[in-house]
Amino acid sequence: MSIIISELKKRLKELEAKHITRPIPSIVIETEFSRKPATIMYTSSEYKDLTEIFKGSSVKGEILGDEYIIYNLPQISFDSKTFKKIEDIAYGKFKVERIVDVPPIPHPRYGRETSAGLELIKDGKPIATIYSTRFHININFEAAEELADELIREVYRFEEKPSLLAILIWKIKKFLKKRFGGK
Repeated sequence: MSIIISELKKRLKELEAKHITRPIPSIVIETEFSRKPATIMYTSSEYKDLTEIFKGSSVKGEILGDEYIIYNLPQISFDSKTFKKIEDIAYGKFKVERIVDVPPIPHPRYGRETSAGLELIKDGKPIATIYSTRFHININFEAAEELADELIREVYRFEEKPSLLAILIWKIKKFLKKRFGGK
């Protein structure tokens, strides 16, 4: 995932070089990145129908305010096992001070609440917020790429190329649906 954050940084520098105003207003940055997010796509057309196993066929990244947002990830639940992985990463590798709850935030378009999440606090400031299908990392956090890689590898278990087991499960499901009429 460091590839996505590196791409976001590169595109932000290109955008800043294009304009005289420094710093560029955040609304301009958010609009540019929401129109064309940084994306990692699955490399083979064979995997395009694996949306039952993976959430879509790509992982996307944007800049919103002062955060990198990585989304379209496999859904996680905040059970004890997942929380242990987050603790190991946060406290062990990134020396985070504490992990706190993030209350549910109303969705601006639909009026309903989104799922709650966890916030990682270091030096009294939030460095990352983890939700069930996305995470946000503060732009000013010096180890943003490393944190993104660890979260993807250990917590979300996203694979750019699906594992052989995932492909086998997908093919068995596909066969069973064909054989028994889609039930």
